[in-house]
Amino acid sequence: MNGDILEVMLADESFSIVFQPIFDIAGARAELWGMEALTRGPMGTHFESASVLFDYVRLKRDEVRVDRHCCANAIAAAGRLALQHPVTLNAHASTLERDRTFPELILSACDQAGVMPSRLVIEIVEHVPYYNTKAFRGAIAELRNAGVSFAIDDLGFGHGNLRMFLDVRPEYAKVERYFIDGCAEDADRRMLLRGIHSLARDFGALVVAEGVERSSDLSVIRGLGIQLAQGFLLGRPSIHINPQKEQTCEKRSSA
Repeated sequence: MNGDILEVMLADESFSIVFQPIFDIAGARAELWGMEALTRGPMGTHFESASVLFDYVRLKRDEVRVDRHCCANAIAAAGRLALQHPVTLNAHASTLERDRTFPELILSACDQAGVMPSRLVIEIVEHVPYYNTKAFRGAIAELRNAGVSFAIDDLGFGHGNLRMFLDVRPEYAKVERYFIDGCAEDADRRMLLRGIHSLARDFGALVVAEGVERSSDLSVIRGLGIQLAQGFLLGRPSIHINPQKEQTCEKRSSA
């Protein structure tokens, strides 16, 4: 790519969206609960990896512009697919803090795509800290008043997840896979998960277990009362949309 890589990707509309299922595991058999929209860079490049892509975005300090682009794309993709379950998408806490027009963008995108705001869950990522709590809470209040729900992403990592609980009062708390993987054999992981589940319950939030890849770990989180989960054991990212060449494919599995 010539020129600044990020500028080229944005200009070429070369980001794509994949949707990963989230399951309700409260019953004996997992049932589809929702879909998480995940942004990927150009296929066949290093930026196809979300971690590489967004590490670069944060290095360039361009979270706001990229979040706006990715969120609008994700909502439009959900509308084209006519998804009937909740749709979750990621945004940096710093974007909600800095961009006063972000709520307007989200609600306008929902209106254009025919997606009810009440079916939207914004997962707040905190790799970059926020400082203006008033502005941050104001953006959350504006979106929540329109029906949007919130999740704290990657609970257990970041700059201040407990502070985020107070500032967001989330409907959902996503537990990073580090705490899930191997919990069946690790009593300390189970102790932490019980504490997280208790904290979330006290706030009226549901826990989402990320990165579930083993049936033994799934059994443990079910036993702890965690209701929602996602991971390769349950279903891989399976619906792919490229804005340039709209192509979709879908495969689901459940455990």
